[in-house]
Amino acid sequence: MSDDGIGFDVHAQSDSVGLINMKERVELAGGDFKIFSKPLLGTDIKVEIPLRNSFSELKSTDVYSGE
Repeated sequence: MSDDGIGFDVHAQSDSVGLINMKERVELAGGDFKIFSKPLLGTDIKVEIPLRNSFSELKSTDVYSGE
């Protein structure tokens, strides 16, 4: 996600609950959350959340056999 707004100093202390919540949710999902922003140049937010194949984590006894 990105914008071409006014940007901000990423390293300055912020009371932005929205960004804090976004970061916490991404990290709870095992992901990585990064903000790139410069004053007058806008902001980019990069979120990476690993996908897992839940079927590969199932044991053969966990699969419904239709019985």
